[in-house]
Amino acid sequence: QHYFVEKAEDSAFYAIDIPVDAKIGDNSETEDLGDLGIESFNILVFRNSPERLLTYEQELNHVKGLLAHPDFHELLKFNSPDGSGQIKFLGTAEAATEVILLGYQHDNGFMLVRLAGKDLDPSGLMPVLRSIQEGGVDALDLSSIAPLFKD
Repeated sequence: QHYFVEKAEDSAFYAIDIPVDAKIGDNSETEDLGDLGIESFNILVFRNSPERLLTYEQELNHVKGLLAHPDFHELLKFNSPDGSGQIKFLGTAEAATEVILLGYQHDNGFMLVRLAGKDLDPSGLMPVLRSIQEGGVDALDLSSIAPLFKD
């Protein structure tokens, strides 16, 4: 959480706080984020550019270092031609207090997503995380940040 607060004021980052009454899902099944136990939903984006390559590498390494702390448990890692990342959580598999998604593509930058609450079920949050991972920001009505990860 400290990293989000610190970087929210940094002009190299885009910080977005999502209301927990936002909906996730398609037309057939929508669910309020709050119904999933989410009390706080934050997105932090660093847009890479040739001028900021060194800063990008430093920030990404710093975030990876934070997530390497033994208090974070790995839920999954992903690696594809479109990008790489990991999902980690604090707490237990049945009652997490935070779930963090780090996704990055070296040409474009990285995105850090933080879901916080009480007794979160990390596997139960997979629809939200999958939507974000697959670029389904429109499902969260966040289309304003989609251009950040396009050429």
